[in-house]
Amino acid sequence: MVAPLLRAAYAGLTAVLAYIVSLLSRLAPSSKDDVYRALDHRALNLPLSSDAGEDGVPETEWMNMGWWTSVDEGEIVRDKPFPQACEDLARRFYSSAGLQPSASPSNGPVVLDVGHGYGESLLFLSRSYTPSQLDGITYSPLEASRARQRLAEAKTGVPITVMEGDATAVLSRTSTKYDYIFALDCAYHFPSMQAFLQAAQDRLKPGGTLALFDLFMDEAYPSSKPAAWFKTDFRVDPPPQLRSRFSHYINQALIFCLSKSSPPVTLHPFPGYHSLLRRVFGSSAIIEIEDVTSNVFPGFSTYLARFGASQNGDRGMRFGMRLFSKLLARWAKGGDGGLVRCGIVVIKKAARADEGNALENGE
Repeated sequence: MVAPLLRAAYAGLTAVLAYIVSLLSRLAPSSKDDVYRALDHRALNLPLSSDAGEDGVPETEWMNMGWWTSVDEGEIVRDKPFPQACEDLARRFYSSAGLQPSASPSNGPVVLDVGHGYGESLLFLSRSYTPSQLDGITYSPLEASRARQRLAEAKTGVPITVMEGDATAVLSRTSTKYDYIFALDCAYHFPSMQAFLQAAQDRLKPGGTLALFDLFMDEAYPSSKPAAWFKTDFRVDPPPQLRSRFSHYINQALIFCLSKSSPPVTLHPFPGYHSLLRRVFGSSAIIEIEDVTSNVFPGFSTYLARFGASQNGDRGMRFGMRLFSKLLARWAKGGDGGLVRCGIVVIKKAARADEGNALENGE
């Protein structure tokens, strides 16, 4: 009985400290370039070793949570390099959306990559799938500048345009129609998911696809559920025991702290998420949501713990990674602590224009 109470007290203290840190971060001067300012993406892309210094130059500049299980066995690959895990997630993500390599840019799809960071996903898309046109959107001027520099040096042969600003606002201004719109590991930063979905729906060609790698919040999750469970709305009751309820509410407090961070993290409850997609895209759209938590959180948590024990990055970054690894490990277990799940969301727009979205039709 004492041990659970101590764990609960520790979780409560962690929540208070996290909230204090979030308050202090908001008092500090900020700009568009402060997004993920505490993270050195170059350090994440370097090999983890005791002699890896801060001045190393990585070959890649990935920035996502990664796919940490093996392709065949589905088991966690604990020594998988961070760049490989990020590329594996990207490849799995694009495959789920139905994107296929094209023989040349002349017959490739028109693709938009939202939240591309320092340009690694743009490079990967241009080299592996050869779209006829590839556009990117990032909110950070620093990321946009670095992405343009890297793309100019790479000379991929694919027409690529990097746009800067809020994704919803940029989508609302452009006249381009896309076959695919991707948001890999960034959708939970959108200020308004509905506004983004509406703008994306307007910019998709009939039959076009929007794919998101997103996080979901709800009541306590089981450790696993059949895939069909994630394809319709559902209701999950709060934990029945008082101790479990307390643990659950501590997790909610931690998520609240994340929502006050910079940039904000907006986690949408799963009940209603599917309904929102249906309202925006209409009854004829094909919507699929795949729970990939077990492929992402456990391995990512293990990697962050290893990073925290390495010499990569600075001390502050290593300390932050160790703390976040503990939170991710808790989420990965499911049950009362599994308040957050991650999934690949694929929405295929209706092929006929007269099957438009329900919001426009007043439904």
